[in-house]
Amino acid sequence: IGRKELEVNVKVRVYLESHQKLPTVKTLENLVVEEGKPVKIDKEKLKVVHEDNTPSEIVFSVVTPPSHGFLRKFETTKGYFPDDPKSITTFTQQDINQGNIQYVQTVAGQVQDNFTLDVTNGVREISAMTMSIDIIPILIPLEIQNITVREGASKALTQDYLRVPNKHFQDLNFQFVLLDEPKNGYVENTRFPGVKLSRFTKKQ
Repeated sequence: IGRKELEVNVKVRVYLESHQKLPTVKTLENLVVEEGKPVKIDKEKLKVVHEDNTPSEIVFSVVTPPSHGFLRKFETTKGYFPDDPKSITTFTQQDINQGNIQYVQTVAGQVQDNFTLDVTNGVREISAMTMSIDIIPILIPLEIQNITVREGASKALTQDYLRVPNKHFQDLNFQFVLLDEPKNGYVENTRFPGVKLSRFTKKQ
């Protein structure tokens, strides 16, 4: 029987002892996006580091994609963001640092969304990181309650009756416009009694 030899190449990757340490989550902040618009996920919102790994070695995996939008990555070979509504499944911290990752909001009438990530340096993994998303609606969400007034009396229009619950509108001084005025009464400014108003502000 002749002698046979088999040559086998085995790739060995050597990790430093420090690679056994978990990556460090520096920032994980809420995203804020306008309804129907894209928003960039930058390192001010999401940043994970490791002392012995480059940003390109910090890899995020999308465990649970967004429900009311999708994640997309800038196509460097094509020079644009794709319109494919199917979320990407992986990206790196380098992608984040270069501004190449976006969340695109697509479903109307929603105020919140989120997605869940795992992140690894190739050795250790952090699981179930959730990034929350606040969606600023196109239309101001106005909540109105009925008012009961005794005949001949009056009642102040307070935030108990007219309220905008979305926190992103809290500091704005809205102007309310009456499209249909009351048939059996009128709205007035208490500083100018008897003068009918067709519009008034939140401060008033």
